[in-house]
Amino acid sequence: MPIPLALIAAGVNIVGKIVQGVSASNQVKQAGEQAELAAKSQARSYARQAQYAAKDILRTAEVQAENYLTQAAIHERQASLIRMKGSYDAARMTEASRKVIGGQIASFASSGVALTGTVADVVRSTGESAAMDIAAARLSTRIGWENEVILGTINRENARDTIKYAEEAAVDAIKYGKEAAKDVMKYGTAAAGNASRATTLAFASPVIQGVGEFASTSGIFNRNG
Repeated sequence: MPIPLALIAAGVNIVGKIVQGVSASNQVKQAGEQAELAAKSQARSYARQAQYAAKDILRTAEVQAENYLTQAAIHERQASLIRMKGSYDAARMTEASRKVIGGQIASFASSGVALTGTVADVVRSTGESAAMDIAAARLSTRIGWENEVILGTINRENARDTIKYAEEAAVDAIKYGKEAAKDVMKYGTAAAGNASRATTLAFASPVIQGVGEFASTSGIFNRNG
């Protein structure tokens, strides 16, 4: 008994459905693989960007810290110069006051005036005035020196803090980059897994349809037989 053409057509249809299922399954699988590859690429990109950001943070901090250290050195040198100049000025003022007092004493002595009473008071007043001027100059020197020392200390602390906070920021940048990469990989892997599970359905759906159509056609001819 020859095979009915409709049944042959139904069989061919099943083959076509199988081919269609294989094609659909491959497309879904490729989509999953592409999603995973894209996730890996994006994850690497996040990791690289985090490393670059960390390096930029550290480089910027090093430059800033170097500037602070330079300023600290300038203030420390200025403090040293202020102290040296103050010592020199105080020495000159002391010497000048001695000369003034010596000149007064010599002048009174050459005039036959005894260094008592009002004369002594004049000499003493000159000495006290000179001593006050010298003390004021020394105080001014000390204030200026201390200000420069404090500024130098502040700049050194700023340099230290700049590096410290930059290192912490660099660690955070790398940490967040790794977390972002991890999240991308998580979703990429999930997408690949979903695609893997979907390949079976993509293959089975047209095949089941083809088998159903074949069974239906075959049943019709059986009934007719």
